[in-house]
Amino acid sequence: MKILIVTHKVMRGDGQARVNYELVCHLLDWGHEVTLLTNQVADDLLGRTGLTVKIIEAASNLPALLRELLWAKACTDFLKVHSEQYEIIHLNGAVAYVPHQVNTSHFVHASFRLYLKQEKITGWRNVYHRLHADLNIRLEKSVYLQAKKVVAVSPKTKRELVEIVGIAADCVEVICNAVDVKEFCPNPDRRAKTREKLGIPDGQFAVLFAGDLQQQRKGLRTILEAMAGLPEDIHLYAAGKGNPETYSEQLLPVQSRVHFLGYRRDIVDLFQAADAFAFPSRYDTMALVVFEALASGLPVITTIESGVGEVMQSGVNGFVMDPYDAKALNSQLFTLYSDPEFSARMRLEARKLALQFTWERVAEQYISIYKLVGKKAASP
Repeated sequence: MKILIVTHKVMRGDGQARVNYELVCHLLDWGHEVTLLTNQVADDLLGRTGLTVKIIEAASNLPALLRELLWAKACTDFLKVHSEQYEIIHLNGAVAYVPHQVNTSHFVHASFRLYLKQEKITGWRNVYHRLHADLNIRLEKSVYLQAKKVVAVSPKTKRELVEIVGIAADCVEVICNAVDVKEFCPNPDRRAKTREKLGIPDGQFAVLFAGDLQQQRKGLRTILEAMAGLPEDIHLYAAGKGNPETYSEQLLPVQSRVHFLGYRRDIVDLFQAADAFAFPSRYDTMALVVFEALASGLPVITTIESGVGEVMQSGVNGFVMDPYDAKALNSQLFTLYSDPEFSARMRLEARKLALQFTWERVAEQYISIYKLVGKKAASP
């Protein structure tokens, strides 16, 4: 099958980029011809048999809003000329404005706009987010209506597409994100080495958060509020880019037990070093970092709003909480800290859940959709 995938990035480093990276790897392994229309691609994909990469540069000196619009215009111009060469044109959101077979929704701006209305964020950052969301709300529906099938990355995302965006339910298929269960797995040796490297003493209960500190929707504020009143040997390790001073008020009573690690590339090791993972997201579609924590055998505290919370069993393989409920998070962290046997059982159940969500299964599901909507399938 000749497949064209259009997306900003194809690499291991972040959510949407990782989904497409894994999909491309499996498609190539299975003998399909893949063309990428992208701005950035992982080095280890370059030169692989069956892969063609067409780079469309993004104007890095422009704000993201303008950069995305110009990039989508360039992709549209390319597709108007070359679309007939491919059996499948697979877009990822509003990255081009042409009829196509498949579009994967990794983020629903109409739903995100509802989240923004709940927040009391001030300043230009808030204004920019609202403008960005408002424009994309208009674009996403028009683009999704040009797809034969829209793929939602979680059941939550499908509901948002149907109930908020207005896409017909029978046009939307759910293919949940996944995790590399070999890369992310329990490893006692790495745990000891990483704890020593980070200066985590024996007996300390280490809670990990990983996410962009500048994005309040990731829930770090709730974690900091939950840390107040917990025992002195429960410490929080926060990995991610951004300025910790944003949280100066919440940090005051817990300053000595919170450690900001900055942007890290060793997330696999950080999972090993931790005793629990807290991610009380206020809006995500299917947060990969939660799957990665589960696969690493960590008790996870997250929310329905993270997307992953919907496939978890609260109290079995983690806790699923209200994203604003710091008291509930405080209680759940104390439970994990004070009951090692319960925490150990939850570790096993977390890993067991993650094993059900593999990238191979994701790729198989995409192939099934490709066969259903591909140009050859539509021929008499």
